[in-house]
Amino acid sequence: MIINVKDIEILHILEEYRKGVSILKVFEIEAQNYKYGKGEFCNVIKKQIEGAFEFTAEYARLELNAGFDEYVACYLDPDDKAEFKALNQLLEYLQSETPASTPNNSPFSALEWATIFYYANTTKLLPDAKTTTEKMAAFMKVHGVETTPGNFKTKFYEASRRINKKMDYPIDKLESITPFLADTYPETVTKIENDKEFLEEEQCENQYLE
Repeated sequence: MIINVKDIEILHILEEYRKGVSILKVFEIEAQNYKYGKGEFCNVIKKQIEGAFEFTAEYARLELNAGFDEYVACYLDPDDKAEFKALNQLLEYLQSETPASTPNNSPFSALEWATIFYYANTTKLLPDAKTTTEKMAAFMKVHGVETTPGNFKTKFYEASRRINKKMDYPIDKLESITPFLADTYPETVTKIENDKEFLEEEQCENQYLE
């Protein structure tokens, strides 16, 4: 299997699996210690496995003119086949999990979650949907955000307004969500770092004008 070297969570799970530990047991141990909660760990690992499968399928198609199943059957050695089977088992387990059965215990407020959505949406990293409201609902379901759809939408527009117009969005809140964005939506990091720098300058300047 071809796994992105940046996907350190799944690489670590495989490292422990190679020592003879059940992949589901490794997952449960790692999930309990994940800084954003088990629910979010489910999302991260599921995304990384799906990404590895998609990349491997594309490699097989372009480089070997083979389908994914053919690649697994004919080109993987026994150890790699065992790892593929284990990853597939873990993926099936994760796909059966729900936010209700895997609580996030998230440290983020509704405003912070809405701000995470703002950056992921602005950077075009979220699945397509007919409306922004539908996209918000899907995001809330994936991350197990515990607030009402109406409040989430209100917080989203508040975040956008405070970042782009009022320029008084709290820097400490941007700092608190940056590690999560770096882990989950890494393409947003440049934008949020630029926004932090801009907002710091604006807020500092406004303090001198008061």
